[in-house]
Amino acid sequence: MNSTMIITPDTTIQSASDHQEVEPLQSVPLFTDPVAQDGLASPPVFDAPTEPTERTERKSVRAAPIVSCGVEVLDNIQTKIEPIDWKPYQTKGRDGKVKPPSDRAYIIRSIERILRTAIKVGLPFVNHAGIIYHFTGTHYKPIEEGVLQNFLIKCLVRCGVPLNTAIYHTFVDKVFKQFLIHSAWHNSNIAEPDTSYINLRNGTLFFDKKGHRFEPHSSQRLIRYCLHFPYDETAIAKLWQKHLDRSLPHPDKQLYLAKCLALPFYRGKIEKAPLFCGKNDTGKSTTLDAYKELIGSENYTTESLAALTKTDTQGDYARARLDGKLANIVSDISPKMSDEGMAKLLISRESVPARHPYGQGFDMRNFARQMCAMNELPHQFFTDSALAKRAAVILFDQQIKSEDIDTDFVEKIIADELPGVLNWIITVGLASLWETKNLNPPLCCIEEMERLRKEVDPVSAWLAEKGWIKGEAHWITMKDAQKDYDKFRHANHYLEMCSRTLARRLRDLGYRTDDTNGSIGLRFYYSKSIPENHSDHTEPSDPDHVNYFERAMSGDDVPF
Repeated sequence: MNSTMIITPDTTIQSASDHQEVEPLQSVPLFTDPVAQDGLASPPVFDAPTEPTERTERKSVRAAPIVSCGVEVLDNIQTKIEPIDWKPYQTKGRDGKVKPPSDRAYIIRSIERILRTAIKVGLPFVNHAGIIYHFTGTHYKPIEEGVLQNFLIKCLVRCGVPLNTAIYHTFVDKVFKQFLIHSAWHNSNIAEPDTSYINLRNGTLFFDKKGHRFEPHSSQRLIRYCLHFPYDETAIAKLWQKHLDRSLPHPDKQLYLAKCLALPFYRGKIEKAPLFCGKNDTGKSTTLDAYKELIGSENYTTESLAALTKTDTQGDYARARLDGKLANIVSDISPKMSDEGMAKLLISRESVPARHPYGQGFDMRNFARQMCAMNELPHQFFTDSALAKRAAVILFDQQIKSEDIDTDFVEKIIADELPGVLNWIITVGLASLWETKNLNPPLCCIEEMERLRKEVDPVSAWLAEKGWIKGEAHWITMKDAQKDYDKFRHANHYLEMCSRTLARRLRDLGYRTDDTNGSIGLRFYYSKSIPENHSDHTEPSDPDHVNYFERAMSGDDVPF
C-alpha cells in the first residue's frame, strides 16, 4: 500500500517493498560551479553577475545573438541531459527477482536531473503564480502545459525511464505536479527587479536615482519581456520628431506624451492612465500603432475595463492575462464596469486578485499599465471624478491634410527608428518621471480638458452658461437649480438627470451642497452671478459669508 510522503531536500526515497534506503536528494543552489555535478561539466552559457556592474559609457551597442525561444530552447536542454544509473534504485522482491525503481524514484531523480541540467546550460525554469517559465537567454517566457508535458516525457526517456512508463498519462500527471513543486523550490531566490528597467535584445537597461546602467541579461532576475531590437544610445528619430511636430506642435504636449509612453517602464507609484483622444487623421492612431510596434505584440494586452473589473472568476482570468505585461491598450472606457474600485486599483497599479484557469488565486503586483485611445471622451468619463483624476488626457487636435498623410509611416519607424524612438522616450519621458515622480498635466492640457469638460459634461456646460463658479457667495435650493438645469438640457438635448444625481455631480466638480435647513431643502452654493428668475439668498448672520463678486465689481480687493 502506498503511503503519503512530504518531499524535502533531506528526504530519503524508500521502495514500497523492502524499504531499501535510497541516496538523499541534495538541494542544488541556483548558481554553483557546474563542474563535477552528475558528470555534467558543461559551463553555463549565460553567467549572471553577482553584483550590479558599474555604470559605463557606451557610444553604441551591437545586437547580440538571442537564444531561440519556445520549443528550440527546451530541445537545447533536453539534448544535454545524460542518462541516470538506475541500479542503486532497483530492489529485490521476495522471489529474488530484481524489480525496477519505484515511480517515486523515477519522478524525483529525473526532475532533479532536468532542473540541474537547465541551470548548468544557463536556461533555468521558475514557477511563478502556478505558471512555469523558462529562461530564453534574454527573459523568462511562459510554457504552455502541453508543450511542457511533451518536453518532460522526452527528458524522462533520456534519463532512462522506460518508454511505456514515461508516456503513461497518470505517470505524466505526477511528473508535471512534482515539476511545479521542484521548480519553485530550486529557484526560490529568483525575484523581480525593484528598480525601473527596459529589457532589450542585447542587455537590460536599469534606472535609479543615480542614473542608468546597462547590464547583460541575467537569469537571476525574473524579467518577463524583451523588446525585439537592441539598445543604441546614439540612435535618433528624425521621422518620429517630424511626426510629433505636426500632430502635437506644442512642446509641453510632446513632453507629456513622452512621459505617458514611458509610464509602462517606470516602476514607481503613479496613479495615472494615459488617455489619447482625437478624431481621425490627427496622428493619434499612428502614434499608438508605432508605440505598439516598439513594445511588441507579445508585451501588451487589449482587455476591456468591463472584463477586468468583474468580480467573478472571469474577472480573475482577465486580470491574470495582464501579469508581466507592459501595457493594456483599450479603445473605450466601458460604462458597464462591475466594480469601479477595481478599476481604480488597476489604474493605480495596486495589488489585485487574479487567477489563471485551473490554477490557484494569487495577488498580482507587476502587471500592465492601463492605456486608452478613443475618438472622443464619453459622457460617463466626467461622472466619476476619481476616474477622471486618474486619466492623463492628451488631445490630438491637429487635423492632418490627406495629401500629407504617410500610410507607410509605421513601417518606416519599424525599419529605421525604433531605437531612436526609445531613446526619445528615455531621455525626455522617463528621465522626467524620475525627476518629478508624477504625471501632472501641463497648463495647455488642463485648459483643453476644461474645454472638453464643458463640451461633454452637461453639468459643466450648464454652469458655464450660467456663469457660476465655485464659491459660497450665494445659494439657491436644489429644487430651483433642478428646474433651471432641466430647461438647459431640453434646449441642448442632454439626458435627464434627477436632483440627487445633479447634487452629486456638483459636489464632484467642487461645489458645496448641504441640507442645513430642512424647511428650505438641499442648498447649492456658488459665486459670481445670480439667475434673474430665481430667488437668491445671502447669509447676513454668517460673519464669514462675504459677497466676493460684488466686492470685485466695486473695485475692492478680494482674497482670490
